[in-house]
Amino acid sequence: MKSLRVVGLIAGLFFTSLAQADFKGHYSPEYHPYGRHGDWIDGRQKHQRRQIAKGVYSGQLSPREVLNLRKQQQKIARLESRFKSDGRLTRPERRILNDRLNHVAERISDMKRNDHYGYYDGRGYGKGY
Repeated sequence: MKSLRVVGLIAGLFFTSLAQADFKGHYSPEYHPYGRHGDWIDGRQKHQRRQIAKGVYSGQLSPREVLNLRKQQQKIARLESRFKSDGRLTRPERRILNDRLNHVAERISDMKRNDHYGYYDGRGYGKGY
């Protein structure tokens, strides 16, 4: 009976050590909230698309603002693909993309807080959108 407890204890310690070895916490050097290298750009754009969708759903963004933000997102995506055409992103290219993404994030935040409102009928915007 005592040996069964010891075996169980050893197995439990083994599995917890495996779980800790695989965990990459927020302060770990391997932690990247949007992925590594070029993936973070796609992650940030995905996050911004979700923010735009939330603004549409809540009525904080008007149809014109949504179109404007989506055009800016498309420009960044085209610029990213042009930068990646040689197979890698250099540090200045990453900085340019990051600056543009920061600008769009500020625009989303500003537009969600201005006095222009949209309307949402559950299926998208009304007629003509």
